[in-house]
Order: sequence, then structure tokens, then C-alpha cells
Amino acid sequence: MIESLRHPAVIPDFIHFSKPAGPPNLRRGFGTVFLRVLEGRTRVSVISLLLVIAAHWFSSNFSVAMGLLLVLVTHELGHLVALSILKMPARWPVFIPFVGALILFEKKPRNELHEAWVGLGGPIAGLLASLALHLIAVKTGSPKLLMAAAAGYGLNLFNLIPLGESDGGHVAACVGRWLWIPGAIVHAGLLSLHSVFGWHLMFASGLFLLSGMYRAWLWLDGRDTYADKQPLAPVSRWIVAGVYILTVCGCGFGFRETLDQVLLAAR
Repeated sequence: MIESLRHPAVIPDFIHFSKPAGPPNLRRGFGTVFLRVLEGRTRVSVISLLLVIAAHWFSSNFSVAMGLLLVLVTHELGHLVALSILKMPARWPVFIPFVGALILFEKKPRNELHEAWVGLGGPIAGLLASLALHLIAVKTGSPKLLMAAAAGYGLNLFNLIPLGESDGGHVAACVGRWLWIPGAIVHAGLLSLHSVFGWHLMFASGLFLLSGMYRAWLWLDGRDTYADKQPLAPVSRWIVAGVYILTVCGCGFGFRETLDQVLLAAR
């Protein structure tokens, strides 16, 4: 998930490979990473990540939760890599227990093409991480890794629903706002099935539904936040739509396969 911020922010230094300030003997290697962790701009990210781990510490499925967290971290790194390539300043992700993560950036994308690629960067990286867990689970026969892979596929698929401040919502705002309609229907359906999926999914769906309604209201009221962005060229629109569809299909297929394998192993 990505969002804007009005305060100064910087891309993590390890992406730009810039020299950190600090004692000379810690200017290289592991010392560089250690110094970045101690700095204020990464402290919130590290603390929030530790809070997420602590929240799952006493869970009966702690190993599954950590596998899913690995997918989530990779997902957020995908956004950071896209932002770095596009030279857009951003902060480290803030992790929210039982919900997900949020990346804050000050400089908004200059055009819809950048907006779309930043939105797709996370799900593509998350899909690859889920696939890696899936392959390792099949190789080792680990049911917990298989469950983590299924959760990873599901997490990225959920984030690709085209509505609100989700990654799919950002892509839909660039490709075609009519995609918000099926996105709202999907989230409304998930809300109606809260007894099946639990309160975590219901809470996230409610947030995306509310943010989607707010963005739609701004658009209808003539205050569209995308009005000042250069629109996608026809060819770029088809390319972005194609990558989006492939990513959705990859997550959907992986989720179905891993879920079938988990149910089969439980019999």
C-alpha cells in the first residue's frame, strides 16, 4: 500500500548507496545498515516491524505468520525499488499489526505511468516472494510454508482489488476508473462474508471501501487528485493493464493451487 505525505522524506540510503554519516570504522559493510537502523527516519519502520513480530509471537501459527511477513516486506521493497527507479523520495514502510504496511512519500508521481508502476511494483515483488515460498514448500513438503505461500498469494490478490488506496486502486485510477465499480462490489462481498474470513479482512475491506467512496466523491465533485497528472498513452495503458491482469492471474492461480494443496494435506 502506498500513500502521500506532506513532510520531508527520503528514499532509504541503501537503495542509492550513499555514504552514511558516522564513525569511519562503521562506514562500510554491516555498519552501514546498523547506522541506518539507528537513524530516526528508519526507527519507526524497525519498531513497527518488531511490533508485528511481537503481535504474532504467541500465535499458534507463528511460523506461518513470519512467512507471510516475509512476503509483506518483499512487497513493500518492490514499491521502494519502483520509487527509487523513478527518483521519487519515500520513507521506509510502516508496518501495522494484522493489517499490512504503508509507505509514505512526499513527491507525488508526475504522470499516471509512474503512478501505475509504483502501484504494481509491490504486488509483482510479493508474487515472486509467494512463488519462492511455494516452491520451497513443495520441495520440502512443509505444510506451514505452504500455508504461508497461500496467505502471501491471497494478500497480494486482495491488495490488487481495484478500489481506494490499495495498489489495485492506484492502477485502476490510471487505466480506467470504471474498474472502481467491480472493486467496490468485491469488497462489499467480502464484508458480507466476514464470518468466513474474520475481522481482519473485514476491517481492511471497510477501509478500502471508505477510501474508494471518498476518491469517487472527489472525482465526481471535480476535485480529482489525478487531474494534474499526464494521462497514460494508449500503448502504455494496454501494457499496464496487461501487467496488472497477469499479476492478478498469477496471484489467483497460486492462491488456488496452494489452498487446494493445504486442504488436501489436511484430510
